[in-house]
Amino acid sequence: MLKILVSSCLLGETVRYDGKNKLIENDILRLWVDQDRVISFCPEVSAGLPVPRTAAEIAGVMVLMCLTEQPVLRIKTEFVSLKNL
Repeated sequence: MLKILVSSCLLGETVRYDGKNKLIENDILRLWVDQDRVISFCPEVSAGLPVPRTAAEIAGVMVLMCLTEQPVLRIKTEFVSLKNL
């Protein structure tokens, strides 16, 4: 049976930057969870970011973390498309 990777916050885990979740109620998702097909994953937490944490936005090839009203931390990164792997 194929496994399905789902963002942890969508499964109700409190891993978002604001310490909350974005639980979605969906019959198909619930069925997959009951069938043990779902793999819960949070890339931010897996990368070592804390919960709660400062909000961040992707702007082009930069990740902006806003510690004040002005972005003060810029991290250059490269985004990879999984469809080419």
